[in-house]
Amino acid sequence: MEDYCAANAAATDRLRELVQRLTDADLDRPLGGGWTVKATLAHLAYWDRFAGAALQQWQRSGCTPSGEGDGAFINRAGLADWLAVPSQYVRSSVIEAAQATDRAAALISDSLHAAIEAGGEAWALNRHLQRSEHMEQIERALTAAAPAG
Repeated sequence: MEDYCAANAAATDRLRELVQRLTDADLDRPLGGGWTVKATLAHLAYWDRFAGAALQQWQRSGCTPSGEGDGAFINRAGLADWLAVPSQYVRSSVIEAAQATDRAAALISDSLHAAIEAGGEAWALNRHLQRSEHMEQIERALTAAAPAG
């Protein structure tokens, strides 16, 4: 259990550092497929909140699979809203959501952890994986856009 908690905390720290150095121009940088850095960060905040809500519900009633096939539809439906949110909101909400989900993940019992793993819902515990994937995507885009020195 401590492995994913430590990895989540490290990813949240890395996310905080990334967000602190992003300019408004960086937030508007395209990532492809209609996505921007800002939309990707808002997307991360949403999915951390989703995971946190799932973990809190599972704490009360046990793990019930969420139906991971819904994610692609949610992402398509949410993109327009994530593009439209104010930059300052994204900067704060992505960190707040990550921290809240890290706290929720750290509070689960060993038996619930086992049930979550067995139910195929480990994504809710291992938030560091999605955070790292998107941070790497953002950092690649920023590096590609940086003027050659």
